[in-house]
Amino acid sequence: RTFDDDITDHLDFEMRRQGITIHRNTEGVAKIELDPNGNKTVHLVTPGLDPITDAEVVLMAPGRLPNTETLNLDKAGVNLIPGKTYIQVDDFQNT
Repeated sequence: RTFDDDITDHLDFEMRRQGITIHRNTEGVAKIELDPNGNKTVHLVTPGLDPITDAEVVLMAPGRLPNTETLNLDKAGVNLIPGKTYIQVDDFQNT
């Protein structure tokens, strides 16, 4: 499931244009160390990836898990993705 491609493409472009480096698919942050100058070293969970050094700011956007189990969505005609708790949508995010 993804967000609107136009929005993500534009945000990507603007962040890179402003010098922001984006690290995707890192499986999370294991720890962040602060050096005496206030810069951060970010150690990632993913094996084999080098730490990110000299970071000024760390912004994390973890995924969220839906809490739909107790809503009885099937009685309202809302379909879930088989085996998941995500609401099934079409290419335009319609249910």
